[in-house]
Amino acid sequence: MRMIKKVKENNYFHKLNISTDILLDSLTKVISRRYIMSYVTLLVSKKIPFSYAIIDIDNFKNINDTYGHMIGDKLLINVANVISEAASDNCYIGRFGGDEFIIVYEGDDSYDSEWHNLKNIFNAVRKPMTIDILTLNVTCSAGCSSFPKDGESVEEIFKKSDRLLYRAKLKGRNCFVIYVKEKHQDLDYVREVRLPIRMNKLYGFFKGEQDTYFEIYEALLYLASDLKSDAAGLFENDKPPLLYRADVEHTISKLPDDVLENHYKNGVITINMRSELERTSRLRRFMEAHDIRSLAIIKVQFREKKFGYIMFYQARYRVWQEDDIAILKYLATIVAMNLYYKED
Repeated sequence: MRMIKKVKENNYFHKLNISTDILLDSLTKVISRRYIMSYVTLLVSKKIPFSYAIIDIDNFKNINDTYGHMIGDKLLINVANVISEAASDNCYIGRFGGDEFIIVYEGDDSYDSEWHNLKNIFNAVRKPMTIDILTLNVTCSAGCSSFPKDGESVEEIFKKSDRLLYRAKLKGRNCFVIYVKEKHQDLDYVREVRLPIRMNKLYGFFKGEQDTYFEIYEALLYLASDLKSDAAGLFENDKPPLLYRADVEHTISKLPDDVLENHYKNGVITINMRSELERTSRLRRFMEAHDIRSLAIIKVQFREKKFGYIMFYQARYRVWQEDDIAILKYLATIVAMNLYYKED
């Protein structure tokens, strides 16, 4: 493995004069938490510039719960290998614990260097991974800061990277955030409960002070921006779609009910990438025709009245998260209630 070769060639790790069985994490075979952190401490003491990133596998608990810990462990090994192979030559990988890894880039701490290194890693991790008979689409989130540019101690660098990792999670996961003083020095990093905040924001659009459809459109616009979706729409029965589109030229038609019913699970359809669907699937052909690679569809229904559905979609791969689905279902409920009482 590449990391074993690199630590053997590194003067610091070589002088420790310990076996790789002790130096490396027993599962993933990247550097153990103890020794990656001692390496960072050494770099700080010698005032050697470096960048420090914390990278975390998105929704790893769900993978463990769905497929079992044996698959989870194999995925951790695979991710560690992918990161090690994709990282630059001046990079050392450690396992911090659980599904979190530490990436240390010794030397150039410029923003461009950090961005390109992390971009290479993220592109590699996003490729479908085969674990036994399973093919898993995996994404990560990361926060990164640099010494001495962004902090003068191990604690300060770790704190900033950890907070930026959390910010990447808030941005929707599947991304990395690099510390920029002008943007991040005054951020409040209190780990707020984000879902209730988004729910309150959505609820605020429906005050009855405007036309119902205007309020629905404003809510769609807000949530499409929040979720970084290309477009969102209410597809109400026997009515033209109410669409928000980042690209105003993009048009879309309504899906037949019989196509949707084959895919609904508890009133929700999520497609991370259209290649998940069989080639003969009518939903896949619909997505191909409209240049959609990822979508989420939620039934709009209140009591026994079915109004149609809400769809968010985009032209790129996306892993729909639990919080995403929760906020979309909440929006669908509010919309259904407003349409229901509008008819009275």
